[in-house]
Amino acid sequence: IYEGSGREKQAEDIYRGFIADPSSFVSKEAAEIALAKLIAKSKPEEARKLLEPLSKSPRSAVARYANSVMTELPP
Repeated sequence: IYEGSGREKQAEDIYRGFIADPSSFVSKEAAEIALAKLIAKSKPEEARKLLEPLSKSPRSAVARYANSVMTELPP
């Protein structure tokens, strides 16, 4: 909701909160990927650092999605 309304800072804070303290509804991996997508244009290196470990995840769906998002990052 915050992303679509121009309040990216609030969205970033929420995602970082879920990364620090995942819930049964939002996993750490889901929050990391969502945060990486949010900050991809403004902080591509940080986004890449979030995604690289996930791209090697033993959970194949997580690894595939992280790799997919990584291909969208600016060089």
